[in-house]
Amino acid sequence: MKVSAQDEFYSARGCRVPGSVCTISGRYLYDLGATGLSSTWAQYQAITQTQVEDHLRNDFIPDSGNVSANTRGTLILDFEGDASDDSSLKSHPKDLHTLSDANKAIVIAQWKKRIAAARAVFPYAKLSMYGVATPQTRGDPANTTWIDRIAALVQAGTVAGYNSVGAAFDGLDGLSPNLYNRYGPNDVSLNWNSYDDQADTCLTGTRTILKSNGASLPMWVLINTYIANGGSADNDLLLFDLATPDPLGSTWGMMFPKFRDHGVEEVHVWNGINSRFARNGPGATTTPLAWFIHAGRGWG
Repeated sequence: MKVSAQDEFYSARGCRVPGSVCTISGRYLYDLGATGLSSTWAQYQAITQTQVEDHLRNDFIPDSGNVSANTRGTLILDFEGDASDDSSLKSHPKDLHTLSDANKAIVIAQWKKRIAAARAVFPYAKLSMYGVATPQTRGDPANTTWIDRIAALVQAGTVAGYNSVGAAFDGLDGLSPNLYNRYGPNDVSLNWNSYDDQADTCLTGTRTILKSNGASLPMWVLINTYIANGGSADNDLLLFDLATPDPLGSTWGMMFPKFRDHGVEEVHVWNGINSRFARNGPGATTTPLAWFIHAGRGWG
């Protein structure tokens, strides 16, 4: 288990928790809608690889404070923007299936451009992409949205891709499935009791997303310490504060056996801010992050 801070490596003092994982915000990658320079669909496409490289070197590295061009840590590239001129146009991997084939090809090309830029700036790092894949609802493998989502990502990874633009993931070293906690005990019972199904379905689907030569990619699963779902009755509650006898056992504890079953190599706890306290919504509580890591190691 490792901790991922946002736009820096986790380095909080007084907390014996491993870091060396950094999630890079889309604004440093000129992601769609992430900055005024790539707000529209046309601007998103017009950004060059050199511009992205310069942005990472001249803005991200100084801003991060502790990520160097020689890092051998893991950098998770976060693409999840919307176009300001057409909100149906999105760069998040979970939305690829909603686009026309022509627009799928555009998004794949833009992912590859930005991955190549990150590789040029950080030649020794391990690169991953956020949200490949993201489970749908309760983790029902027969859910049509889920089936379409995975099919689009699988096709994106092939040589043919869409409109002859493929090999979307060839520049990566791994994938970062998003298994953030989405439901609490005050939600519909089927949702609350679905963490094992969500993990199982998500990882089964993610494993089918390959490089263009058929090679598989390691899965470095992202989890978090609170409920991250605006539609949940328990949204933003820290897991330890959920009204249930064994909150971590009912969330992380349901997923970790599935991580072992699917050969997950690393589990990355996204904590957002670089704090020794567990993140809870937009701030931090006095609950030590180390408590979560200690409990998670018991299942891992």
